[in-house]
This record gives sequence, structure tokens and C-alpha cells, in this order.
Amino acid sequence: MKCESVACVWSHATPPLQRITAVASISDPPSLFTGGSNGSIIWWKLSPSNDDHQQQQQVR
Repeated sequence: MKCESVACVWSHATPPLQRITAVASISDPPSLFTGGSNGSIIWWKLSPSNDDHQQQQQVR
């Protein structure tokens, strides 16, 4: 099954070299996990900011 649209997230000015091939999320604590084509897994801690947007912090 292919997605019709894809959104991308990364913590630096340039995107990662590997393709993101899997995404999972949990609500407690609010987190997003991405899996790369090179076998890497990145844990993105989500925290609310003062302006009602989400801030992402990359944790390895």
C-alpha cells in the first residue's frame, strides 16, 4: 500500500542521507520513531511549545 502524500521531519537544515522507511508514534510520552533504510532508528521526543506548535528533539 502506498501513501498518497508524505510529510518529512528532521532536526537539521538538511535532510538525512538515508530514506525513512517506517514511522511509529506513541502518546505517552509524546514521541515519534522513524526507521531508516540503513537500519537506523531515531526517537523524536515531541513537546508542546508556547506558540501551540510542536518542537521535535532528535534522540539517538
